[in-house]
Amino acid sequence: MARIIVVDDDKDICEMVQYRLTTIGMKVDAFHDGEAGLEAIVGNPPDLAIVDMMMPKMNGLEVTQAVRANPATKDLPIVIFTALDGAEFREAVHEAGTDNYVIKPFSVAALAAYVEKLLGLRTCIVCGRQRGVDEPDYSPEQVLQHSTVGWTVTVDGEICGECRGTNLK
Repeated sequence: MARIIVVDDDKDICEMVQYRLTTIGMKVDAFHDGEAGLEAIVGNPPDLAIVDMMMPKMNGLEVTQAVRANPATKDLPIVIFTALDGAEFREAVHEAGTDNYVIKPFSVAALAAYVEKLLGLRTCIVCGRQRGVDEPDYSPEQVLQHSTVGWTVTVDGEICGECRGTNLK
């Protein structure tokens, strides 16, 4: 079971994300300020951290930089939540070492699919292919912008675009 830490001062966002990720089989812990989140991440590293940009005590970039500076967590996947956007912000997020960022408001379902993809949890039930982090037909931008991504969810599991085209006619 994948373990996720969500750090956001907006308790409603934490609850939404926590609920959605829990329903797809993940363990989710939520923290409401940067210091508490950082302490939890470093104290017991999760499989992934989702961190808000603007929070009390430490912002998302400060949390990310501290996580990257710690040898035990330096490779931890980190996604930033933010209402900010623009070239200057994107550069700062990249320099801090985040893996990607999600612009608020966002689709909780799309975020869940992206988290599963980052953690390599989605596998085609026909051919066994896993969605890769750098897979061009399943980029973070496509998922987070509600685009069709080529994979199909069925009662039995997920089917990749290639198998869907040949096996689900």
